[in-house]
Amino acid sequence: MDMDAIESIATTRKLSATDHAIITCDSNEVITSWDERAELTFGWRAKEACGQKIMYLLLPPAVDSIANLTLRDIISTSTENQSEQFNITKKVQHKDGSTFYAHILIFKVVENDSIIVLARNLTKQQRFLDKINISYHQQAILDNILKISLKPIALVNQFEQVLDYLFSIPDLKLLPQAALFLAEENSEKFTLKAKKGFVDQKSLHCRTLPQGMCKYGHSAKNQAFSLPSCTKAKSYKTCKYPDSHGHYCTPIKKGKKVLGVMCLYTQKGSSYGHTTVQLIDSVCNILAGMVENKEMDIQLVHLVHDLRSSINEIREEKKFSESIIQGLTHGLIVTDLDGNIHSYNGIAESIMSTFAPSLSGKNLAEVVGPEAAAEMLTTKPNASIENEQEITVSSPSGETKIIGYSSVARENALSRQVGCIISINDLTELKFVHKEMEKMNRLATVAEIASAVAHEVRNPLAGIKIMAQSIEGQSVSAEEQSECLSRIIKQVNRLNGLLTEFFSYARPAEPQPCATSLHEIIADTQPLITNKMVKNHIIFKENFENDIPLIFADPNQVQQVLLNLFLNAMDAIQQGGVIKLNTVHLKGRELKKHQQRQPGLLPRSSYVCLSVSDNGIGMAPEVREKVFEPFFTMKSTGTGLGLSIVYRTLQENNAVITVESKHKKGTTFTIYFSTEE
Repeated sequence: MDMDAIESIATTRKLSATDHAIITCDSNEVITSWDERAELTFGWRAKEACGQKIMYLLLPPAVDSIANLTLRDIISTSTENQSEQFNITKKVQHKDGSTFYAHILIFKVVENDSIIVLARNLTKQQRFLDKINISYHQQAILDNILKISLKPIALVNQFEQVLDYLFSIPDLKLLPQAALFLAEENSEKFTLKAKKGFVDQKSLHCRTLPQGMCKYGHSAKNQAFSLPSCTKAKSYKTCKYPDSHGHYCTPIKKGKKVLGVMCLYTQKGSSYGHTTVQLIDSVCNILAGMVENKEMDIQLVHLVHDLRSSINEIREEKKFSESIIQGLTHGLIVTDLDGNIHSYNGIAESIMSTFAPSLSGKNLAEVVGPEAAAEMLTTKPNASIENEQEITVSSPSGETKIIGYSSVARENALSRQVGCIISINDLTELKFVHKEMEKMNRLATVAEIASAVAHEVRNPLAGIKIMAQSIEGQSVSAEEQSECLSRIIKQVNRLNGLLTEFFSYARPAEPQPCATSLHEIIADTQPLITNKMVKNHIIFKENFENDIPLIFADPNQVQQVLLNLFLNAMDAIQQGGVIKLNTVHLKGRELKKHQQRQPGLLPRSSYVCLSVSDNGIGMAPEVREKVFEPFFTMKSTGTGLGLSIVYRTLQENNAVITVESKHKKGTTFTIYFSTEE
């Protein structure tokens, strides 16, 4: 019969082949198969066992009464013609001569008159039974020591009560002397913590010693029970003191960590057994638990103290944060991802009072409407108060408010977005004031322009009037009349040029923006003034950044702007000077720095910056402030509309121009061109 068939039978009969050695025999009880478990159980290898009589091989030398015992003697009681199971426990022999009890199952296979034997070593089970058969008396001892460990008294007092209780146990035959040592923190030394039976400290020679210096230290170092008398000498085989430190030296340990040593003294002539050592070890385990519990109690006290401190700090931080939020000059609303309002400050509630009397327990959509809420809950990666957006919200009563807001993501400890933090401002009144100021500025500008136009027109008209009066008097010759008419035409042309520039400022041409190269526009403009620059000994110095992106503007209008700035720089230099051109691509942190200095820059991802610098006469601060105003000029000729037209043209192309100048040191015009449509 092969092993698969045997395992099949074992499975059918609900036997575990992992615990049992499987042996098969023929009809003469001669072993025919012997598995690995059998080799481990009995020590015989398969080639040694096969061919042997099974009972001869397994049973120890038998007494006469069972000398010739066979398997068939055991199963002969069965008269049925089918496989039968027989269950016995027998003492069997290992190859090395040792004996042990085994649980044997015998199966008779009727079909081929063979026998299957399953055997299991019962040594472990017997040991387990010995362990669980510890006497009730020892269990009671441990229970009483456990009760002492639960008393709400100091650890030293618990130790002393445990030692007193051990003295009271007659079976241990202890002298009323004992000492208990605990390990010092971060050290291998042990310090005396509790003692009994010693008159004073001097009568106990070892009060602090490192591991291995005496028998109790040696016991701690080796983490093992030690019986013989110990000494204080480095070699515990020789003793400097006549008094021993104890007959039972047992380490108090938790896992691999030695917490201390308990030293007990026995009466003369007493002996110890396995159960005594086991009891003392169990007592030391309880003592280890007591030490650990006290350490945990101390740690718990510290933990509670730290927790209280942390709670107080959190409360203080919360109050501090709330006071900061309430002290903000703008409204703040905190929501979850669904728009449910979790917290807000008083200013936010005041701003939103037009739409809801209270924000508590509300969803943002209930306050400002679904569309406005959706916009306000949309966060941008680098949103800030400088990138504030505007939204117009109407209340059910028809009242309208303009709200400026910026939204940033609210994240948890795992950096996952759990909501939004929305900063809001009521811009309604501010917008109204701005409109009124713009209206007043426009009226004032119109008045200034009208005054400037009247002033500029008056002089040519006065000249025309004088010339016309001269012709009307008929006292001038034909040659003089021709001269007068020529002067009248010249003044009319002057008026026409003035009005042309005025209309260029008042109604600039519609720009045709497209993606274009700033460097190419500069290159196309420079030849237009080359002759004048050569004549005046003026040169260009260029510092262009490589690979700057294309700008989005009308190239023809940009060229007119650059031509105007170049001509102004040449007028400021007059003779022998330098015009410096510098281009740079602004983005990221560098762009943010410029946006902080120039509020007119829109929140775009990048700009191309062009600076035009000259080393001319410069401008005084009061002149610099008015340089872009229409009809303002410091030149003896000109209308004063050139830089006004430059400013207006760049504004129409979504560009920004600024000026910096110091009197007698030169002037720098800086233009920021957008790279986005």
